[in-house]
Amino acid sequence: MTDAGESIILKQHAHAPADWYSLEAEGLRLLDRPNCPRVPKVLAVGEAFLLLEDVAHRDLQPAAASNVFWEAFGRSLAHLHRHTASLHGFDHDNYLGLMPQHNGQMADGREFFIERRVLRYLREPLAEQTLTLEDRRGVERLCERIRRDVPDQPASLCHGDLWTGNMLVGPAGNPAYIDPAVHYGLAEAELSLTRQFSGVPDSFYDAYIEVNPLETGWESRLPLYELKEMLGLIAQFGDEHEMVSPLRQLIRRFS
Repeated sequence: MTDAGESIILKQHAHAPADWYSLEAEGLRLLDRPNCPRVPKVLAVGEAFLLLEDVAHRDLQPAAASNVFWEAFGRSLAHLHRHTASLHGFDHDNYLGLMPQHNGQMADGREFFIERRVLRYLREPLAEQTLTLEDRRGVERLCERIRRDVPDQPASLCHGDLWTGNMLVGPAGNPAYIDPAVHYGLAEAELSLTRQFSGVPDSFYDAYIEVNPLETGWESRLPLYELKEMLGLIAQFGDEHEMVSPLRQLIRRFS
């Protein structure tokens, strides 16, 4: 809390890589665009800290927010996704949590998602220890489903880690978000993560498609993208978050 009574956030982590804070600050600045969700202003950044404006409403959590809020969030995210690039990825790597996020650019969004957001995790030591050979084969089969079922999509500017814990009610009741893993990627994949951990109502998606229409069948494809989050958690934590069983259920569903 400042002398003026304003709340600020000091972000520190004992095991943060040297460029972790500067890359997060860069991502926040990139997301700071008109008609898009609010991001915290970067007040200061150093090798061991990030100082941010506190953008969370003091008395209102997203779970208790009205449909008006969620409709506004859907529209503002759609405006973000309408910022596009010629290639999927980013011009350098950054982080998803503490794990490096591989952003090597590719023209095909499906192949980018498969290689940079799915298969890359199978090469991590904890994933190799936790998953069986049959699990890995199942993941590869799901990648073939992605190649077959996912339509061409533009490379949309994405927050990159938009689960409900990173979605906030801003100080004036406006949509806000924190902790980005910025890149250009598949809009459907970002929407999938908002749904994966529940808490986001249908009004959010209805408002989204008013601004950024999606290809027919988008809802039926969203579970396919859940593969990325499941494998990312397994690669970082093994089965601490109990993701192996849902992963196997997903494999059975689409095999």
